[in-house]
Amino acid sequence: MRTETFRIAFYAFAFVFFCTTASAESKNLPPAIAAVVDVQKILQDSLAAKNVQKQIDAQRAKFQLETEKEENALREAEQGLAKERDGLSTDVYTEHERQMRNRTLGIERNFEARRKMLDQGFADAKAVLSKTLQDITETVAHEHGATVIMLKQQILWADPTLDVTDEVLSRLNKKLPQINIKMQPIDKP
Repeated sequence: MRTETFRIAFYAFAFVFFCTTASAESKNLPPAIAAVVDVQKILQDSLAAKNVQKQIDAQRAKFQLETEKEENALREAEQGLAKERDGLSTDVYTEHERQMRNRTLGIERNFEARRKMLDQGFADAKAVLSKTLQDITETVAHEHGATVIMLKQQILWADPTLDVTDEVLSRLNKKLPQINIKMQPIDKP
């Protein structure tokens, strides 16, 4: 599997290099000058990414606690209904049982809405981070005279002087130290 990944990365690099060099030669342009960026490192170490993860984790823990309370209350109500079963008429018991199912469905819908809200908040934050990262990377690459930006994960080797990861990370941390995730309120069941 690693050999296949290596082979694909090698051929992709060779193709990009050949195309940029061939294109440059056919148009009498200088060959491409690459800048290398370690996006995984940036996404792992940036203040904004850490801030987003912290917010998502906090919101997830809050939702988990609320869900557990709702489930415990539902369990207690089910146990109470089971104890009262003999003392209730069939119609009354059936109505209580229907209400219990509706309550369960409401909790499940609420849980799903919370999950979707977290997913959307994360996706929105990721889009902001990606756009800002792209803009900063382009600026840094132009300042270094690069005409091609390559992902460090996609190349086998590059001269360390081509790596602009730390500069991009530093600028990203200054420009976007945090992202406030917008969470829409959820209606209670």
